[in-house]
Formats: sequence, C-alpha cells, structure tokens
Amino acid sequence: NRFPITFPISSGVLISPFWSDVDVPEGDVGSIGFRNTADPPFLAALDLEILHATGDQIVSTHAFVTSWVDVTHYVADAENSRNTFQAIITTDGENSFVILQYDSISWTT
Repeated sequence: NRFPITFPISSGVLISPFWSDVDVPEGDVGSIGFRNTADPPFLAALDLEILHATGDQIVSTHAFVTSWVDVTHYVADAENSRNTFQAIITTDGENSFVILQYDSISWTT
C-alpha cells in the first residue's frame, strides 16, 4: 500500500491541494518548492482575492507558498502528463486562509 492513510481523514486537519501520488523523477523538469513571504504587493493581492472570494477584509502579515510545477503521477507518462498547482496559506495574525490555485491539470487518479 503506497498510501499510508485512507481519505478522508477522520481526525486532525489536512490541507490537500491535489490528493494523489505526485512524483518528480530525478533529472526531470518537474519541481516542488516552497517559500515564506512578507512581500507587501504579493500579500495585498492575496487580501484582494480573499475579499472577492469570501467578503472578509484582512491585511495579511505573511504567507507560506508551496508550488508543484510540471509534476507527474508516479506511474504516468512523464512526457505527456504534467500538473502545475499551488497552495498558499496566509494570515493576518488572527485569521488564516488557504488559497488553492490550479494552472494546468492533465492527469488525475
């Protein structure tokens, strides 16, 4: 069994932007990266997106961004099956929001 837990998870909290077996083969073009940012223009764009989506007005103090770029499935054809998506967690110190963004999805499981 390649999945250590079944979904949905009955206890705890989980943020799962794309529940699957993502793979980045060695030497391949796909990548997974993350960063923590307090860049004012970036945070202002997040705040505006949150306002439009929820009606909540916040002033984010920082955000944690994780990006999956051109990743493939563990058993997929790496040449033709690529997904790019992103998860952003932002907070104003009191309230937190998760923004999930999907650029290109060419495979699912």
